Amino acid sequence: MNTDLVKSFTKELSLDTTQIQALKQSLETVRARHDSLRPIINAMNRTVREEFRQSFAKVLTPEQQLKFVEFNRRRDEKYKR
Repeated sequence: MNTDLVKSFTKELSLDTTQIQALKQSLETVRARHDSLRPIINAMNRTVREEFRQSFAKVLTPEQQLKFVEFNRRRDEKYKR
């Protein structure tokens, strides 16, 4: 849980103990929901990225296409895609 966020909310809004607990529970729920969406979003990002690569490769020369494949391989390795 983001304790800095809880502190900021508490200070800015003058939250009482009950409100702090409610905030913490709400933040945990949001985090769980975000975590459950992460695999779906990652898959969608991969699809969009692959569609871009296929589309863009069509305007490249054969030599550029080889370089583009290698460029993408290095980026994928760097970002563990």
